[in-house]
Amino acid sequence: MHPILLTIGKFKIFSFTVGPLYIYSYGAMLAAAFVFGLMLFIHEGKKVGLRTEDMLDLTIWVIILSVVGARLLYILLALGEYASDPVSALKIY
Repeated sequence: MHPILLTIGKFKIFSFTVGPLYIYSYGAMLAAAFVFGLMLFIHEGKKVGLRTEDMLDLTIWVIILSVVGARLLYILLALGEYASDPVSALKIY
């Protein structure tokens, strides 16, 4: 699989020039997995009487906490890298 799935050239939004933008294969597959997982969750949740709104709220929290948890795990595994400059652990870009 190619690491870059799609490249969008430079374009203007209002008065700002943006680009080029890259859509990475890993991110696209991860997004597709979340969407299909949500669809399955809603389908199965309706069978047991869960409300769709509650399932969507839970999914948003799961996505947010997944990103935060992944970053915390990365920081813990690379603790020596951040020991000299702990503020750099907050740089997520």
